[in-house]
Amino acid sequence: MKTKTIISLLFILFFGINLFAQEDIPDVTPTPISGWKSIQEKIVYPYVAIRAKIEGKVCVLASIDANGNVTSAKIIKNIGAGCDEIALDAIKLTKFNPAMKDQKPLKVVVIIPITFKL
Repeated sequence: MKTKTIISLLFILFFGINLFAQEDIPDVTPTPISGWKSIQEKIVYPYVAIRAKIEGKVCVLASIDANGNVTSAKIIKNIGAGCDEIALDAIKLTKFNPAMKDQKPLKVVVIIPITFKL
């Protein structure tokens, strides 16, 4: 297994994010300015999902620029019932501390899981 793949798997296991196909692996991963809970606080469980008892994890692929802005985001694992759109919006509305490499901000692409649990 390649070193970058192993490092990416470790980030998923320990930080819940995946640095996706990076040329430079950052020294510091991007983090929401207000903390990881700030994303979860933006989640309003869709009524349809509650009635259908839908639970699971939505994974969002997000590009975060050197200023910590989400420049693009898309769903790569969905659970439906409106949860996907809610997760996507929460990520798009989040401002991040940028990833850093050698004390310089770095643009990265990450996978961010959002858990929906009743």
